[in-house]
Amino acid sequence: MADTKRLDRPIVILGAARSGTTILSRVLGQHRDVAHLIEPRMTWRYGNDRKSDMLSPEDATPRIIAHIRQRFGDYVEKSGKPRLVEKTPSNSIRPAFVGRVLPEARYIHIIRNGYDACLATEDFWDKHTTGVRNVAKGRLMQRIKELGPLRVPYYLPEFARRIAPGPMKRLLGPNQWGPRLPGMSAMLRDIGPLAVSCLQWRTCVELSCHFGRGLPVDRYFEMKLEDMSAGLIHKLLAFCELDRDEQVDTFIDETFQIDRVSARRSKASQEKIEQARLWIEPTIEWLGYNA
Repeated sequence: MADTKRLDRPIVILGAARSGTTILSRVLGQHRDVAHLIEPRMTWRYGNDRKSDMLSPEDATPRIIAHIRQRFGDYVEKSGKPRLVEKTPSNSIRPAFVGRVLPEARYIHIIRNGYDACLATEDFWDKHTTGVRNVAKGRLMQRIKELGPLRVPYYLPEFARRIAPGPMKRLLGPNQWGPRLPGMSAMLRDIGPLAVSCLQWRTCVELSCHFGRGLPVDRYFEMKLEDMSAGLIHKLLAFCELDRDEQVDTFIDETFQIDRVSARRSKASQEKIEQARLWIEPTIEWLGYNA
């Protein structure tokens, strides 16, 4: 590929929503050699706008591969830094598609206890999926730039659901957030946000684990948010073939709060815990969590 030199061992962060992908990408983004790209969701969806986020390797046609790599290569070149780090939670349900686009990528899969992740996701659905004031600064403009005018019509219904007043929401249906599973709109209507959050988490974790554990050990690094520490980040930097950087150490010491990782579970009602258990208990046990 003509752009190979511009994408030197790109680093892809996999992880379900509310599982630590943001803090991890921000930690790595402090490194002097890292070009940190935050959730280029629309770039990844180029050419597959009509589909859910669960794409297969066959969805990565030569035209789509060339477009995505060109965008990422341009970003790296503009940044003046040699290594790309990107995190898009939806990639966790299409890792083989990502592997077709970025065959030279290194993957970091961060996992959070499903009870905490799912309860945090449900809370996010409740508080942040309406209006545009809660959209991260600059994210809306980033999305528009990624799309271009020809792709906008595919996403107008999503935008309409976000800004619609109360009576219209019942007509348009609930807004979607996080990795778009096939049939998610119907699932939201039939089983509700907590159950959908659980299915998102479980699907992200299981597909990413199965994909990553089949790769050579020098291409896949699996970690738990509960184990986050400066020492673990040092091992992660070695895996990524990045030198130690004092800015990385300082950032994690000043920003990461380990006591917040399990805060959702400790404050949740037993009823909520039991509702989540119905959907995620087998995966929780498979991952070695106690609860």
